[in-house]
Amino acid sequence: MTKKNKRRGFTVVELVIVIAVIAILAAVLIPTYANLVKKANEAKAQAEAKNLITEMLADILLGKEGDADLLVFSEKGSDVYAYAYSRTEGKIIAYKDNPTAKTDSFENTVQSILTAMGDAITDCNVAEDDWRHPNKIKAVVNELNTKGTMIVYANYTINADKFAVHVHSFGAWENAGETVGHRHTCSCGATETEAHKWDNGVVTKEATATESGTKTYTCTICNATKTEVIVPAGHKHTLSSVAEKAATCTENGNIAYWECGSCKAKFSDAEGKNQISDPTVKALGHDWGNWSAGESSTCETGGTQVRTCKRCPAQDTRTTSPAGHSWGDWTYVDNTNHKHTCKNCNKEEVEAHNFVDGKCDKCGAAQAL
Repeated sequence: MTKKNKRRGFTVVELVIVIAVIAILAAVLIPTYANLVKKANEAKAQAEAKNLITEMLADILLGKEGDADLLVFSEKGSDVYAYAYSRTEGKIIAYKDNPTAKTDSFENTVQSILTAMGDAITDCNVAEDDWRHPNKIKAVVNELNTKGTMIVYANYTINADKFAVHVHSFGAWENAGETVGHRHTCSCGATETEAHKWDNGVVTKEATATESGTKTYTCTICNATKTEVIVPAGHKHTLSSVAEKAATCTENGNIAYWECGSCKAKFSDAEGKNQISDPTVKALGHDWGNWSAGESSTCETGGTQVRTCKRCPAQDTRTTSPAGHSWGDWTYVDNTNHKHTCKNCNKEEVEAHNFVDGKCDKCGAAQAL
């Protein structure tokens, strides 16, 4: 008697189910893997840019030539990342639109990013013999063994406020009035508010048959307090309305409310059902716009930048760092001295020759015998 072979292959339905499961897994895992790769590329690009900027600032540029902003582009996979060292901020910052997909060569993509940056950067229009000229910087970068994956510019001034994504740095919560809640403010002038979180309150004065008492509540976030009136038994409020007053940047306002003429209890409604202790709306504080150019800096003197409140005419001014001199080549003065002149302000510096093997190591003058 022969045994029947019970083994069989996939049915069409089973095969379709297997394919569907594989497709679902691929749809879930492939984007996750792609995101992991992108995050890894971003971290590597940022680390490489930071290392390169640090090395250039410490060992090559600032130690030998003079101060400058640095703009660094890093190629990672199919994306290009941009970072900058801002001398006014004194730190390395990432470009707000990182990363940019590379649709052309690395060099051409960088040029398109420079155009897209707009007024986030300003071209200094340096001369060909200036150390900040792209050709000279390219030679320096090549010496640092970047293997063509990084491009650096030193001939742009970085506007950090427009270059980077602004990350709010809010201060401590402050009382903004019972009706508003508490408020904290960022260094840029932006504010956030939220309602107070009152505790269960403490009776600070017991009510009697003829005299009002009080109960005080404290916010657990900002420590603001409110005090409610505990009215005597049988007391009937006589309410009068107080008109709303809008708060300004610098002056407090108040909501519309009703107040009892005898016990001074305050209510947010004419029926006297919702008691409040403080109808004040705290001053809003200024809502500053972006910093704009004011008085330009000179080689030795800082300039100014101005920002204006979006709600009122108030202005705020800050001082920018001096631009620093852009020195030309050393030239011969006499047998003792040579000089160089700033290309921007024409200031001259005179220095004694330093002869090495009968020749000045800066201006090339021959040593007099």
